[in-house]
Amino acid sequence: MSAMPLTWREKLSYGGGSVASNLSWNMVAGFLIVYYTDVALLPAAAVGTLVLVTRIIDAAFDPVVGVIVDRTRSRFGKVRPYLLFAPIPFAILCVLTFLVPDASQATKLIYACVTFGLLGLAYSFLYVPYGALQPTLTNDQRAQLQLSGIRAMGTSVASIIVYALVLPTVAWFAARTGGNGYGGAATVFAIATAILYWNVFVSCPERITVVQTAAASNSIGKSLRELMHNKIWIIAILFEVLIFIRLGLMVPAMAFYSREVLHQPSLTSILLPLMSVSILTGGILAPWYLGRLRKRRGVIVALCFSSVFFALMPFLSGSLPLLLAAFFLSMVSQGVQATTIFTMITEAVELQQRKFGTRSEGLISSSTSFTQKVGFAIGSSLVAYTLAFAGYDPKVQHEAVGVAITWLISAGPILVAVLQIACIAFYDVDDSAVGKMIVETPAAAQEVRA
Repeated sequence: MSAMPLTWREKLSYGGGSVASNLSWNMVAGFLIVYYTDVALLPAAAVGTLVLVTRIIDAAFDPVVGVIVDRTRSRFGKVRPYLLFAPIPFAILCVLTFLVPDASQATKLIYACVTFGLLGLAYSFLYVPYGALQPTLTNDQRAQLQLSGIRAMGTSVASIIVYALVLPTVAWFAARTGGNGYGGAATVFAIATAILYWNVFVSCPERITVVQTAAASNSIGKSLRELMHNKIWIIAILFEVLIFIRLGLMVPAMAFYSREVLHQPSLTSILLPLMSVSILTGGILAPWYLGRLRKRRGVIVALCFSSVFFALMPFLSGSLPLLLAAFFLSMVSQGVQATTIFTMITEAVELQQRKFGTRSEGLISSSTSFTQKVGFAIGSSLVAYTLAFAGYDPKVQHEAVGVAITWLISAGPILVAVLQIACIAFYDVDDSAVGKMIVETPAAAQEVRA
């Protein structure tokens, strides 16, 4: 089959889908716990349980969505119908999630559980099909690498935009409507999300149709049993859960850290974008870095490096420049770890084909989405449980809350790093035939998203 090049409009439109995937969802990830505890006045412990349970149920739904997408046939193709219809319920649910009614605690908790749970399910019908679209666009490997790179950049751009603009947007709406402003901000980001997804639908036609073979049509149960014999996949998903536990811990904690420890709530709009820039920097440096130290050694060194700066953070709150510098350096390794995961997932696909004759890209892609959501759920719930343990009250300044948050964002990542080092120590295929992947182009691993 001859290569199918893409136009720059198609490439940039597909990258816009990555921005769409992270606009509203990053607002949820970064600010929903703040909204639930400070505006909706839900108990912190209940919020922790709500986030943990709903996100895990949502994560378990991803493989089901993958199977549904794989079996879809329509005049728009297999994937694109979801990008046309799913943005509408997702946008509505995103706004409703930030409109908890003024009612009894039980009513508010039920409302929050239903809206947040449905939001996660709606997001699955966007993110999984969006990932599945990429392999259908072209069989040109250079174009695929460009798509992956643009997609990765879109993720970082969206994170920086959201983390920098959410609180100012909330304040703008609050000043003009007299409300809390979160519903207005959610509406802005939800509309932008829908428009960008619709642009992907219009601009990115499916060109490649993969014929299912008998081997590729295994039941989910059989495919999962085969994956349990894929050592690289097991290490990768455990490592990825830990990555997202750290992210799930750090992202929502920044709002409380800015207010309770630094006593400058506006710093949230600096700390979170700085985190995204730091991770992006690590991703840019990763190909050169991992090309010299290889994945296992490189990750271990990077984790030790970041742990030093996490350990320093409790002692630097009195000097904002030093604190910001330590915070930036502590998160650079996150980009290195993400690059490593992308490469390991590609290796897992290759190993799956070698051992069982099927690549299982779709199931492996769904499993990584599952681990991301589970990890973020655990990390976010830990923030809520820490607030509850310290006796958090949004109306009262409490020194114990500041101390608890400080040590959570310092000791928590260090403990996660120790577990990551123990996990990656079992990865021993850097020099094997499967392990010799093209680390210089880690974004290519995004191709495994079916």
